[in-house]
Amino acid sequence: MSIAENYQKIRKEIPEYVSIVLAAKTRTREEIVQVINAGATDIGENYVQEAEQVYSMLGDAAQRVRWHMIGSLQKNKINKALSIFDVFQTVDSIEMAYAIDKRAKAAGRKKVSVYIEVNIGSEITKAGVKPEYNLIEKLAKEISQLEYIRLEGLMTMGPRVGDPEKIRPYFKKTKDIFDKLKSLCLPNVNMKTLSMGMSNSYKIFFKEATMLRTDLKHLETDEETQSVLKENENVMICCGRMGPMCIPVYGIMEELEQQYPHVAFRDMDFDIEAAFFIRDLPECSGFMGLPFTVYFKNGKVVAATTSIQSKKQITRILDKEFGKIS
Repeated sequence: MSIAENYQKIRKEIPEYVSIVLAAKTRTREEIVQVINAGATDIGENYVQEAEQVYSMLGDAAQRVRWHMIGSLQKNKINKALSIFDVFQTVDSIEMAYAIDKRAKAAGRKKVSVYIEVNIGSEITKAGVKPEYNLIEKLAKEISQLEYIRLEGLMTMGPRVGDPEKIRPYFKKTKDIFDKLKSLCLPNVNMKTLSMGMSNSYKIFFKEATMLRTDLKHLETDEETQSVLKENENVMICCGRMGPMCIPVYGIMEELEQQYPHVAFRDMDFDIEAAFFIRDLPECSGFMGLPFTVYFKNGKVVAATTSIQSKKQITRILDKEFGKIS
C-alpha cells in the first residue's frame, strides 16, 4: 500500500476535524507529493536539516501544507527552523520557549504556534515535561507572557506498547491535563490542539480526544435511547462529536434545560454503535453536517436539523413542538 493509499484509508476512518500529521522521514519527493495530492494538509519532520532538504525539493508543493517540528529542537537550529515550520510541537521548557520567541521577533514572525511536549509515560529516554499538572500549568502560564509565540496545544507520543489498547490511560491523562489548561482561559493561549499517538494507536487517540464532555445526560446504548423516548413525552437528542459545529449546540441545550423542564435533553456520540438510531432516521437521510439534532414527541420525530443551530433557532422549534411552561 502506498503512502497516499494509507493516508486515504486512515482519513476515512477518523473524523474530519482530526488532523493527520504525516512524518516525512525517509520518504522520497515523489511519495510526499503524492500524499499531498491525495489531500494531506500537515507534514511533520524530526530534524531541521532533513526538513530543509525536503522543503527545498518539494518546490511549490511545500506551500500547500503546514509544517510541524515533531523532533527535539536544538537552539542553534531555531533560525533555520523558523523559515520552514509553522508549528513547534516539542517545547518542554521555558528556556526553549524564550529562545523561539526571541528568534521569532528577530525574524519578523508573530504568534508562532507551539505545543508543550508532555512525557506522559515518564520515560527516561524521551523528552518532554513530566506528567505533573502543576509543572505543565506553570510552563503554560510562562509561555502566555511571551509576545511572539502562542501556546496552542499539547503533544505526547505515549509509551511504545504492543497492544495499542494499553496506551488508553496515558492518552486519557493527557486529555484531562489539556482540558484543565483550556479551562484556565489564559491570555495569549488558544488550547485547540491535542497531538497524540502514531499510526498504530490513532483509533485509541481520537476516541479519547473526541469523547463527549458535556453536562448533559449521555445516551450510550439503544436501550437507553428507547427508554428515554418511552418515559418522556418531549425529547431533544443532539448526536455529534466534540467539534466546532457541535459544541455550541451542547452549550445551548445545557442552558435551556432549566427553562424547559418538560423536555428531556440528551446527547449522543455520533461514532458509537447506538447512534445508528439517529443516523438512520429518514428525517436525517439527507443530512451532511454534524450535529444531527432530533426532536421527539411521544416517541415520534416532529423536527430534525443538521449542523450548528443558534439559540433562537432551537427555542423556536422547542416552543412550536413542545410549548412553553410559564
